[in-house]
Amino acid sequence: MNMAHRILEEHRTHLVALAHPDGSARVQTLTLADDPFLHQTVHEFGLLTGYPIVVNTSLNGRDEPLIETPLQAIDFFLAHSAIDALLLEDRLIRRATDPDWSHAPLSPDVLVTKLTIRGARRTILVRGLRAMEMSEAAMRMIEQAPLESVGPCSLSPDVQAELTRALFGGFLVNQ
Repeated sequence: MNMAHRILEEHRTHLVALAHPDGSARVQTLTLADDPFLHQTVHEFGLLTGYPIVVNTSLNGRDEPLIETPLQAIDFFLAHSAIDALLLEDRLIRRATDPDWSHAPLSPDVLVTKLTIRGARRTILVRGLRAMEMSEAAMRMIEQAPLESVGPCSLSPDVQAELTRALFGGFLVNQ
């Protein structure tokens, strides 16, 4: 990426995310020996789009710090509706208009801690070295057995976001 290359005029409308204001781009090449999985991914993307090119960029919003943890990535995904999907390690997270929580109980090794701090009740889920706070509404959804009675439309967007974070953070198990 030490050199800038000009993007041909006829390709600039298709490669907008790559182009600097002067029409140049800093390019990094990849061989099969460098990373076989990524090489195959870029190749397959090229078959779909006509451009075997992916953009390597930081994950953060304008005036926001870089995303550093999987839970921060999930929060970012949930907060930015323009993002269609998030590939997190070996899981592809997509937006669903009606997520199904009917088969997502707590993981067997999750500790549930209920605290009262200055009169406010807080529920913390702990699994390994990770922890997250859950609202009472989200905990009610989790504690219902089974969750089949909970229709997707009956959940507020905030509770859906919490359950999504818990599921993809490993606190819930989707069976």
